[in-house]
Amino acid sequence: RGRATPTPVYASFSVPSLAISIAQDSAYTLASASIVVPSSWTWSHTLGDVALSGSAFAGAAASIVNDTIFVTGTAITTADSGLVTISNLTSPASNGTTTFTLSTAVAAGTLAQVVKQPQVRVLKLVPILSVHVNDASGVAAAPYGVGSEATVTGTVTVNWSATNTDIYIQDGTGGVDLFQFGAPPVALAAGDSVIVTGSIVQFRGLTEIQPDFSLLQ
Repeated sequence: RGRATPTPVYASFSVPSLAISIAQDSAYTLASASIVVPSSWTWSHTLGDVALSGSAFAGAAASIVNDTIFVTGTAITTADSGLVTISNLTSPASNGTTTFTLSTAVAAGTLAQVVKQPQVRVLKLVPILSVHVNDASGVAAAPYGVGSEATVTGTVTVNWSATNTDIYIQDGTGGVDLFQFGAPPVALAAGDSVIVTGSIVQFRGLTEIQPDFSLLQ
């Protein structure tokens, strides 16, 4: 199984390093692994930007073919894990979740993809005005249609409710209501600056953002 660093990154940003841990949850010893870096990410494709660490990689070696990093000579068990760190990347220009395809194999076996793949969430920060574009019918238009993800930053101007999330934020281009049932997990007051990611919703023709507070900054 593999796991990437869960912290999201912003679109088209320099990412100093990305760490993917590889561990085993069965009695078999994994002797090799591979990681496919998505083509939407920019990186050097050189071994100088790939580092191996962890007890499972004590005798391991890395090689690169196109977008794939191969690690051989591993000894990944339930007790020994390894960490592949890729440095000096640039994230994709668009938002969404990207998958770093991880495969593993036992000695003399064929590499096969693990069930739960390492993923990195890419956020694209946009002006609030961008989420207020409607079509001729008054419905939120692509790329920020209803259900789409948007990341905005702004200053809290008012918090309308003590029991639900009903908070207005504003930047230099406009304002938007952050709304969902249930109080937010953090206290926000007028004057606070926030970066928030959420889903576009509409209520009586008005565009709102249903926030994902796990990504609040």
